[in-house]
This record gives sequence, C-alpha cells and structure tokens, in this order.
Amino acid sequence: MCLRNIGGHREERPTFLWQTFPSKKVSSDICPSIRFVGNEKDISGRNDERASAWHKFVNGLSLLLNSALPTDKKIKGIWANHPLFLTLQRTPIFPLPLTLFMDKRQEGKAKKCNFSMIRIHPSWHQRLKSEFEAPYFQELSAFVRTEYASTRCFPPASKVFAAFDHCPFDEVKVVILGQDPYHEPGQAEGLCFSVPDGVAKPPSLLNIFKEIESDLGTPSPESGSLLRWADQGVLLLNATLTVRAHRAGSHQGRGWELFTDAAVRRLAEEREGLVFILWGSYAQKKGAFIDTSRHLVLKSAHPSPLSAYRGFFGNHHFSRANAYLCQNGKSPIVW
Repeated sequence: MCLRNIGGHREERPTFLWQTFPSKKVSSDICPSIRFVGNEKDISGRNDERASAWHKFVNGLSLLLNSALPTDKKIKGIWANHPLFLTLQRTPIFPLPLTLFMDKRQEGKAKKCNFSMIRIHPSWHQRLKSEFEAPYFQELSAFVRTEYASTRCFPPASKVFAAFDHCPFDEVKVVILGQDPYHEPGQAEGLCFSVPDGVAKPPSLLNIFKEIESDLGTPSPESGSLLRWADQGVLLLNATLTVRAHRAGSHQGRGWELFTDAAVRRLAEEREGLVFILWGSYAQKKGAFIDTSRHLVLKSAHPSPLSAYRGFFGNHHFSRANAYLCQNGKSPIVW
C-alpha cells in the first residue's frame, strides 16, 4: 500500500515500488534504490507540532532503513524538513536498472520524467540481466533519460516495459513483433499495435481486427487495447521501446534493437512450441534466426493500409496460431 501523509490527510492506495519523487535537494550520496523528496511548499502550512512529528518520523525511518542496509548503501543527506513519500512493494516486480531511473548528476532534469514506477517481471530480468549490464544498455539508458527529461516521449515512462511486465517469460505463447511505439499523444501503452481504452484505433489495428473477424468470426471490439492478449500470453513487442513525440523512428539505432533481439532470442532458444507472428519485412528480418522446427513462424505483409491487401488480409494467422497451440497442449488465445 502507498501511505501518503500530506497536510494531515492520510491516503492509502496500492502501488508497486519503493518510490519517492526527485528533488533538487536530494543528496547525491542517497541510497540508489530509495528516493527522498519534497519542497518548501510541502511543509508550509503545517503547525510546529505536526512538523516536529513529521521530522521525527523521517529521521526514525532513515535510521531503521540504514540498519538494514549494507555499509556502502547507507542513506545519507536525509532532509528532515522535507516530507517522505514511501511506497511499499505490493508485488515482486523487479525495478529496472537504476541508471534508467535517475542520473545523480542530473537530478534536477530527471524530475521532469517519472521513472519511479517502471516495472519488469522478475522472469524477464533473470533472462536479460546480462543485457541490462552491457555497455550499450548503459548508453541507451542515458539517452532515454535525456530524451524524457528534455522533450515529450512515448509511451509514458511507467509503460516502457509493459510488454515484459504483462507477459512473464514462462507464460509466453505467441510473439507479435512490431517496430516503433505510436508517436502521437495518448496512443502508446507499451504494447505493439495497442492503444488505451477510449483512443481511436489506428489504421493497422483496424485491419488486424478486420482479419480476426474474417478468420474467426469475432466482431471487432470497442476498445483498441490489447492488454487482454498480453495477459493471455501474447508478447506484443516493438523492436524499439520508446519514441519522441511526432517523430516516428526517432529512437531507432540507439540500442533498443539489440535489447529486443536478445529477448526474442531467449524465447526462441529456451522455449519450444511458440508462435512467432512476423508482419512485414522488418519483423521478418528480426525473426530470421528462429528455428522453424521448434516453433511456428507465421509471415505475411504488414497490416498497414499500404500493404494489407498485398497478403495480410486472408493470412488466417489467428486461427493457425490457435490450432498450433492446441496441438502443443496449450490453451488457445481469445483474440
């Protein structure tokens, strides 16, 4: 539960990580997995008795945390006159490499983007740990931080790894590869081809639903969100996980492709009986190494209006995927 005490008001709500929000006054020596914040406005208006009690709470908590931390991770520079927002971890979701959250040398800039609730399932962190530690990923992290701090980017920072969070490694049944997140406001939600509830369906997604209706007889849903697919084991993975607003492909060639290649390779090599759906030449090139003797690889034209009539419509990928899953003892996807 998230416990927030602001001006005497107590609010409880579920959330996910140890979390606070950055401040210019946070010490650069602060424990890297916990962030303390506040500003003068947060403390103003409180009477002396309440402020004193708050100071004691913050100091007491810092002592408690320090007692449980190794020497090299002690919390330093606690600003007792600033409120602490503490979020207890609700589920065992692994917080991404801290270099992606916050550059201690750029804390003032980092406060413009909230990476404090980025999540990735532990099963994926285990498989991709070597990627997180690789030099290219450190460079990628610095680039992403700078982009999110200086300009508008998509998807929201908390949803950058949504595909991995909603679809644990051992539960993946189908992989659909995309290219870039949507680059217009309100569209991207971290899953390829998917848009949040209430957002107009982009042309490619409309064509996907048309093919599903033709293939399976399932009417097009009102919502364009594909979270329901992800929660059934469909990994909806873009090759590039972030993009600058209004600039398609603006984050290509920065390292995301290496990272997502590694994810696809782990699945192809460590799992069997998966369905890989590759629409368009870009996805087909990315999945060229997949062993077709171990997995079903479905290829066709991209669902974009520019190519849908050149092989996407009528590909029957959804019924073929379900038939293969059933043959391999897996439950079909409710498309």
